[in-house]
Amino acid sequence: MSVANTLIKLKVNENEEHIEDNADEIASKTFNIAFQELENYTNQIPINTDEILTLQFTNIINPLIDVNNGIFTIKVNANYLFTLNGQLQRTGSSGGVSFINYRLNSSIGQIGSTQCVELSDSSTTIPISKTFLLPVKNAPLTIWFEAVRNDASTGNGRTDGGFITIPSTTPGFSNTPSLGISCVYMP
Repeated sequence: MSVANTLIKLKVNENEEHIEDNADEIASKTFNIAFQELENYTNQIPINTDEILTLQFTNIINPLIDVNNGIFTIKVNANYLFTLNGQLQRTGSSGGVSFINYRLNSSIGQIGSTQCVELSDSSTTIPISKTFLLPVKNAPLTIWFEAVRNDASTGNGRTDGGFITIPSTTPGFSNTPSLGISCVYMP
């Protein structure tokens, strides 16, 4: 059985310095790992301007959440905290600017705000990290992450750029995934 399919209970200590908001309330709760880092090691690049790409992750099935082709089906009512990590990079020729928007969408509409990264140089990589708190009251709920190259992109930026896997040349270091996501839940 993989770690992704195992529920691990963690007790948060109220003396932890990284807990800032509602420390007493948070400290009294048990957090459960719904799944640890689901990674994708393929480049995920929106093909055309204004064409939405559903971001892909490793498929899993567990008691709380199923993930299939980038679609997360949340099966249990609870509060879920998703953390999305990735690397955005321009690919191909220099010249122009690529604007990549990404967001969390669901069967009940967009969750949170759309984020945008400007990629003006084909040699720049920008790491991103976004955390989403999702209270689920009426499971099942389906969610998915989307990216789009918006039409403000110019020149070669209209066709280049997205979430990129970065190979490691250092012994002992793994390649950097284009995207990774983890999730904890609070019953």
